[in-house]
This record gives sequence, C-alpha cells and structure tokens, in this order.
Amino acid sequence: MSGYAIAIHTFEPDKEGRCTSGWYNERGRYIKCNSTQRSSVLHDDAESDFRQAHDHGGGDCMCFEDSPGGYHGAMDDYVSRRA
Repeated sequence: MSGYAIAIHTFEPDKEGRCTSGWYNERGRYIKCNSTQRSSVLHDDAESDFRQAHDHGGGDCMCFEDSPGGYHGAMDDYVSRRA
C-alpha cells in the first residue's frame, strides 16, 4: 500500500476546527493531521464523495427533486450509512 493511501483518514475536528486524527507512516511513526481543511485530499469525506457523485457536468442535481428530504436529506442519509 502506498504512503498516500495509508495517510487517508476521517476528518475529526476539535473546537478550533483542526483535525485531531492522523495516520501511521511506513516507519510506524504516528503523524497527526492538524489540517483545518475538511475537503483535504487526505480526508475521507462522505459529503464530498456525495457531492462529486451528483455533480452532473457542473449542472444542478435533480436526482432528489421529488424526495421528501431533497438533496440534503439524501446526503445526510448517505453520510450516516458511511459512518
């Protein structure tokens, strides 16, 4: 497994918004993230995955137009299933 794949982790912010999670590098040393960017490429972000899956060529997503919770309700359901 590559170092990049090992470093991907879930964004877990503290009160200041810095990620408290991290990863172990190839030498077994723990690396604390400290990033304030939820959308960092190192963060496994279910909301970002959902938005990307429903970015239909840059247009508005109409997949959930008739759903009671709409787009945001569907995203909340997707995120909770991934947790």
